[in-house]
Amino acid sequence: MIADALHHPDLFRYKFLIVGHSSSTGSAKHNLELSQKRADAINEALSTTFAVSPDRLFSVGAGEEWPIDPGHPESADNRRVQLINLGLLK
Repeated sequence: MIADALHHPDLFRYKFLIVGHSSSTGSAKHNLELSQKRADAINEALSTTFAVSPDRLFSVGAGEEWPIDPGHPESADNRRVQLINLGLLK
């Protein structure tokens, strides 16, 4: 569904940031690396499997810094990926 949306004419000229997140399980360094790998995997899948131009995609790992469930930092809910619209290609 996400790839279909990225190919839609209304979004075709937009760039996107893929942000990987982790829970607090493990060291901060490990979680940062894991979250980067998570974002990179989505970037790779979108660009290779779903033919989204890699020029439109940027990935970054945020580690455990922005939990979606701050009251439970080890929760699996904090292990996620966000796709953020950065605006039109220039």
